[in-house]
Amino acid sequence: MRERIYRSLKEVEMLFNAIRREREQFYQAGKKEGKREGKSERSLEIARRMLSFGEPLEKIKQYTGLSGRALRELRGVAKASDRKNSRQRSRGNHPHSN
Repeated sequence: MRERIYRSLKEVEMLFNAIRREREQFYQAGKKEGKREGKSERSLEIARRMLSFGEPLEKIKQYTGLSGRALRELRGVAKASDRKNSRQRSRGNHPHSN
């Protein structure tokens, strides 16, 4: 009986350690993914700002590491947003005024 209990305790301990290792692996993977997403968001912020100052796409690519395609898409979104804001201002509905 004692031997069976001892084996059961060992199995529980092994299972507990396996769960702990897996939890740590998932934590580290999540942390890595969060850093990657944060860097990507920061690159997009920098690119948006550089586009607003009229910087050339090649320069923005060099500084941010974003692809030309991503920058063209970002520029298209920025232009669409500018057109929308321009229409709202002409109607007296500026998006930042209350």
